[in-house]
Amino acid sequence: MAGQGLMYSANISGVSSGTASTDVIVLGTSSAVPVLIHEIRMTSAATTDVRLNLQICRRSTAPTGGTTVTARALNSRNTVAAATTVTSLPATPGTIGNILEAEQWSVLVPYSRIYTPDERIYIPISGFLALFFATAPGSASTISADVFFEEL
Repeated sequence: MAGQGLMYSANISGVSSGTASTDVIVLGTSSAVPVLIHEIRMTSAATTDVRLNLQICRRSTAPTGGTTVTARALNSRNTVAAATTVTSLPATPGTIGNILEAEQWSVLVPYSRIYTPDERIYIPISGFLALFFATAPGSASTISADVFFEEL
């Protein structure tokens, strides 16, 4: 599915991952604007290798708590605020739906997933997508994450 919408990025920088199984970053679409995910990336300041079960999953309900992240337009001529809600590290994740991707992430290596046009994840209106630590990290780490998305 090729997009022709407005491009945004949202990021968290230098936050503690905590030690619980949690969503790192969640996108919630509005009731009128669907989204295509173009890229997701994450880094860690860890100095010792740990493998974390990282998943990208759909959620059927919104998370509660966490920090609201302001999405920024990638093109300076775009003066339209993003309709998508972005939340980091919610206290309670939403109800899990389909798991779209899963891998064992080495925290010493940046996680980067750039989607080709045919692979881009479509989030329908009133939908949720999460980058999720499926198992609790053994210890907290300082992480940063970015998501690049297109509102259609």
